[in-house]
Amino acid sequence: MQTTMASGASAEALAVVAMVREVQDHRGPEIPLLLLNCLERLTGAGEADVVIRRPRGRRPTAQLDGRTIYLSVSHSAQMAAATASYRPAGIDIERVREVRNVDGVRAHITGFLPRHADATREPDAHAEVLRAWTRYEATVKALGVGRALVPSEFAGNAEPDITFRGLNLPLNLNTATLHTHRRNQHDSYLLSVAARPTSNVVIHHDSDLGYTPANHERHTS
Repeated sequence: MQTTMASGASAEALAVVAMVREVQDHRGPEIPLLLLNCLERLTGAGEADVVIRRPRGRRPTAQLDGRTIYLSVSHSAQMAAATASYRPAGIDIERVREVRNVDGVRAHITGFLPRHADATREPDAHAEVLRAWTRYEATVKALGVGRALVPSEFAGNAEPDITFRGLNLPLNLNTATLHTHRRNQHDSYLLSVAARPTSNVVIHHDSDLGYTPANHERHTS
């Protein structure tokens, strides 16, 4: 994921705006507002200028002056993440926690596990499986296919490249760990973003978050 523009390319064609925010209820108005905030940062347009469409079973999009803007949204526990972009992108966030049936999930998601993965069942193994899951979810969201493509047909373990049935996909995949430090509660989240290789991804947040690794451009809002 690049944080500088490709030479000669327009910012409009390449920008991906991502936002991470603490939410109280993901079924309430906070996530639609998060999407609107992403759109405003990407386009400068306000709520009255865009039309958001969320067809069932398909990725959400927005229409602005006859142009399609691609949206992606995810939530886990008290955090939500969203992207708005002029080219398809996908985002997924998961709170680090114990995974039920970690062996079965590991077998299902093996194409996105790091190459050094082993069979230990220490707490880090659960984070490893969750990291792989976020990478899979971000990828299929960027492709606009949901979970129609099973993880075993991908190889996304050599960051940032992704292959499907041995073919390179026009996507780069990057993952960061987010550490929250609010109200004496310390949680970790895994955030993955899949975007075109030349995309400039800017992450905005208004929470007390720490990022590892710190290879993302971040802005406090």
